[in-house]
Amino acid sequence: MRIFTTAFLITLAPLATASAASVHTDVSSFLDSSTNVALGDFSDVDDGLAPWVGLDFTSESGYALNINGYYDRLFNQDGVISTNIAGDFIVIQFTGDDVSAVGGNLWGTDVDFGAISASLSVVFSDGAAFEFLTSSPDAFLGYISDESLDWLAIGVNTIEDGEDDAFTWATLDNLLVGQNTSNVTAVPLPAPGLLAFAGLATLTTRRRR
Repeated sequence: MRIFTTAFLITLAPLATASAASVHTDVSSFLDSSTNVALGDFSDVDDGLAPWVGLDFTSESGYALNINGYYDRLFNQDGVISTNIAGDFIVIQFTGDDVSAVGGNLWGTDVDFGAISASLSVVFSDGAAFEFLTSSPDAFLGYISDESLDWLAIGVNTIEDGEDDAFTWATLDNLLVGQNTSNVTAVPLPAPGLLAFAGLATLTTRRRR
């Protein structure tokens, strides 16, 4: 059983971006602006609870990454990644070769993994942060930084339609990782640590399972 949560409120617009960063809401423009891209579609991920999910592209592109929930475990179904707690963050940490471009299908789901309208907060280790309004598994968000990324976090952002919005889980599929086409590393912005978003959510103890 997934955990239900009370909501948190944060305003993102974006809040910040790196100096030469770009944001993409369609796959084509993201791919045109990035290189050496690898795809993780999670088709072999087991349903149910998982402490973490790892992807290893080292034999193809050198990338490797781990995905976990911030407060609790992941809860995955039908080849998509989500969290066990409503409002928890999906945290992606890059552990292999440098990644400066990342994108994927992001949306909100209910307790039964049905797609619902959601406002997601997406925070990157270079200091960039965005609000992403989404209602479909086809919704795409891509971000290309001018520096290497250590991590990103995806969580549920605002409540707009009353209490039911508190019962929303961030969900991810078709993760793309790569590099910007110039492969230039700029002087980084002051970046939030991985704990910087920890105070954005207040969680209960009601679980999916």
